[in-house]
Amino acid sequence: GYSWQQSKRETTGAGRTGLQYFNNAYYTTISSATGDASASGDIPMFYRIRGYLGRVNYSLMDKYLVTLTGRYDEDSRFGKDYRSGFFPSAALAWRISKENFFNVSWLNDLKLHASYGKMGIVTVGSWDYIGFLNSNPRAVFGPNQVPNVGATQGTLANSNLTWETRTIKNIGLDAALLNNRLSATFEVYDSFSKDALLNLPVAWYLGNLGGDPAVNAASIRNRGIEVSATVRNNEHDLKWDLSANLTTIKNKVEDVGNQGETAQGVSIDFIQTGISRSQVGRSIGEWYVRKTNGLFQSQAEVDNYKNSKGIVIQPLAKPGDIRYVDINDDGVINSLDRTFAGSPWPTLQTGAQFNASYKGFSLNVQLIGVFGFKILNGVRQVLDGYQNTNFRKGISPWAPGNTNTDDPRIGIAINDPGLAENGLIESSRWLENGSYVRIRNVEIGYALPRSMMESVNISSARLYISGQNLLTITDYSGLDPDVVGNGILERGYDNGNWPSSRIISLGIQCEF
Repeated sequence: GYSWQQSKRETTGAGRTGLQYFNNAYYTTISSATGDASASGDIPMFYRIRGYLGRVNYSLMDKYLVTLTGRYDEDSRFGKDYRSGFFPSAALAWRISKENFFNVSWLNDLKLHASYGKMGIVTVGSWDYIGFLNSNPRAVFGPNQVPNVGATQGTLANSNLTWETRTIKNIGLDAALLNNRLSATFEVYDSFSKDALLNLPVAWYLGNLGGDPAVNAASIRNRGIEVSATVRNNEHDLKWDLSANLTTIKNKVEDVGNQGETAQGVSIDFIQTGISRSQVGRSIGEWYVRKTNGLFQSQAEVDNYKNSKGIVIQPLAKPGDIRYVDINDDGVINSLDRTFAGSPWPTLQTGAQFNASYKGFSLNVQLIGVFGFKILNGVRQVLDGYQNTNFRKGISPWAPGNTNTDDPRIGIAINDPGLAENGLIESSRWLENGSYVRIRNVEIGYALPRSMMESVNISSARLYISGQNLLTITDYSGLDPDVVGNGILERGYDNGNWPSSRIISLGIQCEF
């Protein structure tokens, strides 16, 4: 096979100031305005993908199965020397239940399977391998002192960007039992991403005003097991089936590339953002924050909070301020006291689906569960920072008459370092358990009797009502624990993403 794909987006904008206002209404067409006109346009996305692909399937007596596939792809989002990639895969299966030696009456089918494959991943934009130019700078020089238009490179760019390659290996067992009433699958998987595409945080003073540049900067491994099972009962008027699955995930950073060295000559084995650190041997994007330890309840507690050498650790704090843990015991709370405080990646994901039918009635219920991860609640960090914002419902700031609370004292952080420290984003104060169980979908249907429909020339008709995202059970205080994050390095950061909508649908399906 051969495939070709092109994606392009063009934007054009025009505007004018000085809208005219008559009869309590603005005239919003451009021609009705009286001020300066402006126009703009760009092509934020334009790329092509070309690929050649092939597949071979082989089956011997339905016992020995082989599938071989291969893809050769080129993507214009990389420089011309780095656009191509070859991604092969192979899958093998042995249906043990077809062998002559196999004789288990209650086991209808048993198959051992294994696979190995590579896939190419592209998460960069159309122009990330090219440095953008800023054409706004002006320079005045020459005998007539004339302003001249100049240009500077506004973003750092990596011209060596190339494919992120993910290698997936798994081995598993499929089984059907009890006259196919019960089917189950068990798999062990190992997924290794090499040259992962990341936006590397670098300082602005390096000429990086247009965002963090994309780089192939890490290698990441995910390991775990996948289990699924389905039980059916179709022998009576009430027919039903129940399916469930679970996946365990262990995420580990294998490599972060060359990140330089510390002042002591030690190689840096991590990539760090303002709230997370991706370090070799740990999960990618783990929260790396200052750990809190309650609130100071009195000035005496502030004065007595000392390190091993007797230095007061937070001398500028006041009663009602947050107590931070002095991790390195140097008597000062700063960035050196940040520590790992949990992962944004779940350790367990589960799902379940129930279907039932009785005569003309049908029922479908879908559940999902995600467990073992932490969310950094960026929305609450803004609201509970108390500065230049409204307060959230239920806030209970510390006060001499209100000491049984987790919320620090309230005030304006001007010439008050303690208040400023309370609202820092790199704090474990904002971390919350993100585990949840959600009713993803419920649908009830009724198929109208055919005898009723034939009189109006309708073959079949079905009424249904369904609800999506009806209920979410979670301890997370934000709008939705299913956050998309801020890129792979800050996967669990809730910066106010729109939550999943609750949708109620009522409908009819007909065949004529």
